[in-house]
Amino acid sequence: MAVAKVDRLQKVATRCYQISFKEFYQGNVSPGQFVHLRLGSSTDPLLRRPFSVHDYHREEGMLWLLFQERGKFTRLMKNLQPGDQVDIMGPLGNGFKLDSPGKAILVAGGMGIAPLYFLARAAETRGQEYDLFLGGSTDRELPDEEYFTSLSTCPRWATEDGSRGYQGTIVELLGSYLSHPRNSGRASTVYACGPYAMLSRVVALASQKHLPVQVSLESIFACGTGACLGCVYPIKRSDQTLYLRICKDGPVFSGEEVIFHE
Repeated sequence: MAVAKVDRLQKVATRCYQISFKEFYQGNVSPGQFVHLRLGSSTDPLLRRPFSVHDYHREEGMLWLLFQERGKFTRLMKNLQPGDQVDIMGPLGNGFKLDSPGKAILVAGGMGIAPLYFLARAAETRGQEYDLFLGGSTDRELPDEEYFTSLSTCPRWATEDGSRGYQGTIVELLGSYLSHPRNSGRASTVYACGPYAMLSRVVALASQKHLPVQVSLESIFACGTGACLGCVYPIKRSDQTLYLRICKDGPVFSGEEVIFHE
């Protein structure tokens, strides 16, 4: 655990904020890992909240998170000021593995962009090609295109109302992309984060194209270290169904192993 200071907070979309912390940590952090936050000394909210690492600069000990205002905890977060201190536990969990030489396909639904932004930067650092897909219900829910100018690849957008990019779901856009022989032939692994229904469809689509998938699962964590067993989820391995801890054994799993509940 560490006490880090708020560096900056900015609104980047409707009810969506980016926050940065300084004096966080100067060790290794992998894309897909998360941190567990406590705000102040009050017991309300009682439990810590998990947030995917959105970006991280080791040399400076700088951490970035992306969050959406949903309840009391995130309402308190959006009111933090530069210099405020926050109790941060982490990094925790197991992240993505960039272990294939071909083009990485990153697929984010809404706030699923939180860990995939960091993964895109990691791919660039190792000189790996990638395409980034980002979808939402409407344009207002997504960061502006300028938000991604530090990346070498601009996202391929999909909105259900057609207000930005492709009109339809991000899975439909991905399906169209992978149907082109030029794209499917260069793709190596699909990395996805977002709502479970979306992840289930991404896994099914990638399976049709014989592409491995890594998915980041979201859950509410009480302890964040695997002790409370409050975030177990069914995972199929060797024809057995195991109930693994998302916080400790994940949050990143092989998509083919996850038993999604439709």
